[in-house]
Amino acid sequence: MKIWICAIAAAAALSVPAEAARDQYVGKWNCQVGNQPGPGGDKFGLWMYTFEMNVVGQGSFTAKGTYEAATNGYADPFTMDDGTWQEENGGFFGQGNVKKQSGDGKLLIAGVPQQDGTLSYSHTSEHGTMSFLCKR
Repeated sequence: MKIWICAIAAAAALSVPAEAARDQYVGKWNCQVGNQPGPGGDKFGLWMYTFEMNVVGQGSFTAKGTYEAATNGYADPFTMDDGTWQEENGGFFGQGNVKKQSGDGKLLIAGVPQQDGTLSYSHTSEHGTMSFLCKR
């Protein structure tokens, strides 16, 4: 019996910092997620999502905004009603299905908390440089 009580108390103590860390992501964010192709890359790799994201503490979020790409030449409104997120490696990682006129798809969102209160992340690959920025 003492072992179970100690185990429950230890688990509760460990979960408090994790819950507090998750709480820093909850709320409304204004975000941009974009990709810039590398030198010689094709114009299909140049795109940007600009949106408002509403993050809920239970691991879900919604997003609404526009998608712009060099290939379509106009701002295409989109919605995401089924986003899921988690804290991963000290940052925010989310994904969900985007519904838009030019075609539905999946959007990944990642950000590491910065001292100025933003979430940001950048990654370069053979497809170009993808950057994420979210502000309160």
